[in-house]
Amino acid sequence: MDYENGIITIELEKSVSESLGFALAGGKNGGAFLVKAIVPGSITDRDGGLQIGDMLLEVNGVTLNGLTHQQAVDLVRRAQGTVQLTVCRNPSLYPTESRDQSAISHPGGHSYVSNGRTPHSSSLEVMEEETRDILFQHLETKNNSSKMESPLSRQTLQCNHQPLFRETPISLPVLVTDDYGYSMSSEAEAQDELDSWSSEDDNDQPSLGDLDPAAGAKIVAEEELEELSQIRPSLNGIYSRNDIGALAISLQQCIHQQEPYKEFVSLEHMKPLDDCLIGKAPENREKNRYRDILPYDETRVPVGEDQAYINASYIKIPVGTEEYYYISTQGPLPGTTDCFWQMVWESQSDVIAMITKEKEHGKVKCHRYWPERMHDPVNLDKYQLVLDNYQLLKYFIIRDIKITKKETGDMHILKHLQFTVWPDHGTPKASKQLVKFVRYMRKVHQSGPIVAHCSAGIGRTGVLLCLDVLLSCIEKKCNFDIKDIVRQMREQRYGMIQTKDQYEFCYKAVLEVLQNIAGRDAGHWQ
Repeated sequence: MDYENGIITIELEKSVSESLGFALAGGKNGGAFLVKAIVPGSITDRDGGLQIGDMLLEVNGVTLNGLTHQQAVDLVRRAQGTVQLTVCRNPSLYPTESRDQSAISHPGGHSYVSNGRTPHSSSLEVMEEETRDILFQHLETKNNSSKMESPLSRQTLQCNHQPLFRETPISLPVLVTDDYGYSMSSEAEAQDELDSWSSEDDNDQPSLGDLDPAAGAKIVAEEELEELSQIRPSLNGIYSRNDIGALAISLQQCIHQQEPYKEFVSLEHMKPLDDCLIGKAPENREKNRYRDILPYDETRVPVGEDQAYINASYIKIPVGTEEYYYISTQGPLPGTTDCFWQMVWESQSDVIAMITKEKEHGKVKCHRYWPERMHDPVNLDKYQLVLDNYQLLKYFIIRDIKITKKETGDMHILKHLQFTVWPDHGTPKASKQLVKFVRYMRKVHQSGPIVAHCSAGIGRTGVLLCLDVLLSCIEKKCNFDIKDIVRQMREQRYGMIQTKDQYEFCYKAVLEVLQNIAGRDAGHWQ
C-alpha cells in the first residue's frame, strides 16, 4: 500500500474465481464513490488496506469521475490479476482500530458485516477540512500538465457579501448513499425519487391538457425574448469590457481544470442547518413528495394563522444592493394543492416558475395544480382560479392566472411559467433557451417572492435560482462566486443543485453569456 498526502494506492491480487469483496455506495448522478462495506474473509478484508469510508477515485488508472454506479461496479468486477485502487482518505477519521462487528445493509437486500475498520462515530458527524484538501491536491496533480495561469485571480469571482449561516463540513459516509440525499429502501425507489437531469429528446412530451396552441392571445414575441437574453451590463459597475473577456477566459480555465467538480465535492460536506423535525412529524409525512427532501424548520414557509406545514423554503440571496427573494418548493401533490395556493396568496407572489413536466419517464413529477381551460374556474377550498390567457412557446408555456379569495372577493393576478425542455447537459441551444426563460421570469416579476419548483424543489430549482442571480450580477456588474451562491442556497434548503452536472451547467451557461457579451459591439461600455 502506497500512501502519500492522503491519496492511497492499494494493490489487490484477484483470481478469476473470486470477487474483491467490497460494496460501493454513491456515484449516481455525480455523487462520490465510497466503500460502504467489506465482506469478512474476502480478498479486501485479508489485505487490510481498504477501509470503509474510503473514497474510490481510480481502478487500474481509470478515473471513476462521471461514471454511473453500475459502470463503476462493472469496472471493479472486470478487473483481473493485480488490481490497483486509488482512494482518498482522511487519516483523522481512523485514529484507532476496533474489531466490533456491525451489520450494514446492502441495496440488494442482503447485509454485509463490517470488519471494524470504520471511522469513530464522532468523526462521522463532522469531517475534517483536510480530506477535501487531500482530494483537491490529487486532482491538481492529475491536471498539472494542462494548467495555465489565470489572467484574473480567484478573487475576481468572489462575492462581497457574508454568508447567512455558518458552514460546517459533514462526512461523506453520512451524506452520500446509493443516491444523493436519500435513505435507501430500494435502488429502484431512489432512482424514481431523484430529480433527474432530463434531456431534450425525452419521449415524454409536456401535457398541454386542453390548451389550443392558437387560442391564447400572444403575450410575448420571440424577438423580445431574444433581446432579453442579450444581457447588457450597466454603465456603472466594477468591471470593463476587457474585464468581461478576462472573466470569460478565467471561467473557461476553471472548467478545464475541473474546478466546478472540486467545488461541488466540497459543498457535499456542508452540515444541515437543523433536523427538519416539522417535516418529519407523522402528521406531515404524507405532505412530502420525497421522504428525505424536507425543508429546514428555520427557513420553512409557514401557511395560515396556524403555521401549517408545506414542503417549501424561503431563500434570500444578495445581489449588489438588492436581495433576491424566492420560495423553493416541491411540485404540489393532490393533497397539498390548496395549501400551495394559500402560500402563493399570502406571499403575494406574482410569478410561479415550474421547471418540470407533469410526467417524465412514465413517473408523475408534479400534480396539475393550475387551471387548464380558459375562463373555466377551478374551485379550491378558499380560492378560485381562472386561466385568463396563455401562450405556448417552443420551450416554455406562459399562463396568466387570476386567483380570487372566496371570502372577500379580493383578486390577485400572476404569471405561471412552465419550462418544458430541460437542457441535456447544457448544449448551447438549450442553455440559451433557459437563459431566455430566466430573463423573462425576472422581467415580469413585480411583487412577493418568486415561487419556483421542479419535482423535489432542489435540483433544477437550484439551477434556476443560481442562474437568475448570476445573470443579474453580470447585468449589474457585481462580483459573483458560483460556489458561494450555491452554498447560500443550501444553507436555506438542503441539497440545492443536486448533481455535479447541474453545477457545471451553471458555469457553462454563464461562460456562454460572458462570451456573447465580449463578442458584441461594445459601444455602450465605458
